[in-house]
Amino acid sequence: MKTFRNLDQIFKMTVKWEQEIKDLYDIAAYGVKNEQSKELVNFLKKNQQAHMKILNNLNLRDYGSVEYVQFAKDSHVKDEIPVHAITKDTPPLEIFENVIKYEQKLKKFYAKIAGALVSESQTELFESLVQFKENQVEYIRNFIKRNYEDVLTV
Repeated sequence: MKTFRNLDQIFKMTVKWEQEIKDLYDIAAYGVKNEQSKELVNFLKKNQQAHMKILNNLNLRDYGSVEYVQFAKDSHVKDEIPVHAITKDTPPLEIFENVIKYEQKLKKFYAKIAGALVSESQTELFESLVQFKENQVEYIRNFIKRNYEDVLTV
């Protein structure tokens, strides 16, 4: 199991997970047939691509030391991010629900890291990741409410 020991490791894993959510959006773009669903997926995909561009160009050292993070609790990858099989044949509502679960896990992880950091700039960086995930989840939830209300059993 992967245990995080410094901020550089955490950030590299963050970029990897963000790429995985982008890959989920790519699969979802093929899986959804409804035009409104396609518009949502394309919007989310576009946001994610812009987000990925920022992350890939970010120099973590600009936010302070990335050395040993002694105050961060051990985190194991499989405990943080759920594994879901989404294919082009997965129904749209199931795709959106799985994407929400994934986004929420990322949000929870980023919040945990933000809460463990002492550097204000590093904390703000991870809080901005939390906010981005929050916005993505809210956007999807609103779409589900508007378009799948008759299917929901909540």
